[in-house]
Amino acid sequence: MNRAHRKYFRVSDDELKLLDELAGNMRTSTYVRQCALGRPPLRVPEVNREVYVELQRIGINLNQISKHLNTAPSTRALIEQAEASVTSLRNALTSMHLKGQS
Repeated sequence: MNRAHRKYFRVSDDELKLLDELAGNMRTSTYVRQCALGRPPLRVPEVNREVYVELQRIGINLNQISKHLNTAPSTRALIEQAEASVTSLRNALTSMHLKGQS
């Protein structure tokens, strides 16, 4: 999107600190623009980030197992490893769902 126009506004030291904290890893200008336009960014709780990272690891493992199964003769050990990854993924999703309800 072409953003050719600039708007300037002043804030106090305390307001600047608060805006920077609220923006987190996002650029402060992006955070302020989204809030001003009625689209404040969603804050992801730390618990969900931890579950997301774990789900990523499980997904990577599952993809590696799947690739190996598709390129090499299947063995019982690989199938058991795949089953363990699926079980782990199921448990992580259940945990994430339960934490989201509390």
